[in-house]
Amino acid sequence: MDLVKFHANLVLRKQAVGSEIDQAFFFYLKLLELSGDLCVDVTNTALFVGECLIDPIVDICQECVGQIE
Repeated sequence: MDLVKFHANLVLRKQAVGSEIDQAFFFYLKLLELSGDLCVDVTNTALFVGECLIDPIVDICQECVGQIE
């Protein structure tokens, strides 16, 4: 009977360790995914801000060239 309990404990311990490793691995993947999403959001924001700054500068330059002519 003790041998059966011992074997059951080993099996349960193996499953617990395996699931903890799986959880840690999926947690790492989730962090990687979130950091990728953050990088994309930062890049999109930078491009939007850059576009908002460049458009008025282009308009001003076109007006200046129009006034010179």
